[in-house]
Amino acid sequence: MKKYIRGIIMAVFAFVAILPQQVHAEDTGEVLLEKNETQTAVVVKVQIPNAEQERISSLQLKLLVKDAAGNPAGEEILGRIVSLAITFDDGISGKAKIQEQIYHEDTGSLNIYISGTEPLFSDQDENLLTVGIVSAVILGEEDMEIYLGTDADSFQVVKGRSVVSILSEVQPVSFKAAGNPADAQEPQDPQNPQNPGEQLPAVDKSKLERVLAQAAEYVETDYTSESYGVLKKAVEEGRVVYDKQDASQTEVDQAVWAIENAIGGLIPATKSSAEPSLEELAKNPGGAAVQTGDFSPIWIYAAMMIISAGLLLMVRGRLRR
Repeated sequence: MKKYIRGIIMAVFAFVAILPQQVHAEDTGEVLLEKNETQTAVVVKVQIPNAEQERISSLQLKLLVKDAAGNPAGEEILGRIVSLAITFDDGISGKAKIQEQIYHEDTGSLNIYISGTEPLFSDQDENLLTVGIVSAVILGEEDMEIYLGTDADSFQVVKGRSVVSILSEVQPVSFKAAGNPADAQEPQDPQNPQNPGEQLPAVDKSKLERVLAQAAEYVETDYTSESYGVLKKAVEEGRVVYDKQDASQTEVDQAVWAIENAIGGLIPATKSSAEPSLEELAKNPGGAAVQTGDFSPIWIYAAMMIISAGLLLMVRGRLRR
């Protein structure tokens, strides 16, 4: 009798264990901005709880030039900044195949793109990732204090098949950009003296060309049909933008981001095979690892219900005897 009761209890626990589950990633994290030792640049770090378990391999971060009060910088500040750029940390290069940055002079925003197929974060580092060091080149002889910050939606990551915003607005951190006494004034255009040398900004498609070439290196049969389909669609749309003569810089940047996200979201075909790997079995002895948005197959529930019902009938039969 005890043996049959023990079997019923085990069946019930097994049934509960495989009830439908949907895994939701936490949308919390933190952007950390710190001055370097010489106070001439800002060290950029990001931290996300459970990032390694979520296998986050792609992220986008937008840093903004602000004034001392934390408001968006005006023309008097942005007009002196020739370039704002990040030098990526050495630890990034070994994990991410794509490390791109775009500085928009008109808005003072530095958009940073990192994407790959391997997790960027590690539990050993408390899921803290050093992105790199941001510095600036300015016009004029006098040094300049530049304030760098973020907005609430400046930090985004790819979780599963979704792009998730990480709510993390930080107070601006300042650093000193050195002036250049040798700066010469740009010559005025004699035809338009009030707008010296003014030209329409050229659209840079070099990064889009680079990611299109990189996407072509991925073989369709090496990845799941669904994840490769996302990349295929992003590449097709990217080629349309690349061939468009009047494409805006925003369209180009969005196409680059879409392709980088698709590359970062590629899932190797072996991970979705019917036979789980030893690593997956160790992490989840009851079956394949549950991914974000996954649901357990319904036929398993039905089978366990039938087994439980059979065991109950057997016990009732024994009791009647």
